[in-house]
Amino acid sequence: MSRLFLYFFIVLGVSFLCSLLESFILSVSHAHISLISKE
Repeated sequence: MSRLFLYFFIVLGVSFLCSLLESFILSVSHAHISLISKE
């Protein structure tokens, strides 16, 4: 039973990291696009 909770928290952590990485990439690319359009 404890192994089930371990897997659950691992999946939750990976999902959290992926969403953080996605928002970081999207915000960086958005800033990069606006910087390019200013030139």
